[in-house]
Amino acid sequence: MQKRIYLATFIIWAAIIFIVFSPGVVLFTLLSYLDQNFNQMRAKLFQNAVRLLLRIMPQLQVEMTGLEKIETTKRPRLFISNHRSHLDVFLLLGAIPGLRTVAKDELFRLPVLGWMMKLLGHIPFKKGNMEIFQIFVKRMNSALQAGENMLVFPELTRSEPGVHRLKKFKAFPFKLISDLGGSVVPVVVYGTDHAWPKGRNELDVSRPVKVKLLEEIDTSKFRTTRELMDYTQNVIQNSYNELAEN
Repeated sequence: MQKRIYLATFIIWAAIIFIVFSPGVVLFTLLSYLDQNFNQMRAKLFQNAVRLLLRIMPQLQVEMTGLEKIETTKRPRLFISNHRSHLDVFLLLGAIPGLRTVAKDELFRLPVLGWMMKLLGHIPFKKGNMEIFQIFVKRMNSALQAGENMLVFPELTRSEPGVHRLKKFKAFPFKLISDLGGSVVPVVVYGTDHAWPKGRNELDVSRPVKVKLLEEIDTSKFRTTRELMDYTQNVIQNSYNELAEN
């Protein structure tokens, strides 16, 4: 059984799949100006496209737990995940309904996929420019205020393969969600850095990857943003260590 897939093959398949799905996404986008319910249909269509893309790697074994903990709510909710690989984004977008993500601008430059992500309101992030960063924070705050499920990788970069200690989280997403009185859902990703590590043009699907959603955190129980941030990072790190041991 083939255990490696060239990255170029993955990108070509991504372009084909999203070209097929793009007319529906555009149609629901236009209809959403008349009825906001079409936003949900548009998000579901995109999620199905991502799931189909992941199926071109049938050998990839994904152990995902905790999805049953996601409850319907109208209050702002922030999914906070460690970041091992670009594959993290695809796995979480395909698994969590109605999720909008903050992702590095590299993904938004992929053919067709990047255009669809922008159309669907996913937010590109680029380090090093304060003006762009302020716009990015404003967009993220608006999405949370509208009750969107947002995904953020607060390390702001992928971990190096084989490095199991999380980088220090950035405080701004925790400040935003605390000010809005929302909640945080910690997410743990393990093994995707083996499947799609930095700087490699192949996807290695020889080992299973693991994704685990932890208990939702009520931000009102923390006195400061720093306490919330440190607590969230600790629970993700501890759960990551457990997954690594098992």
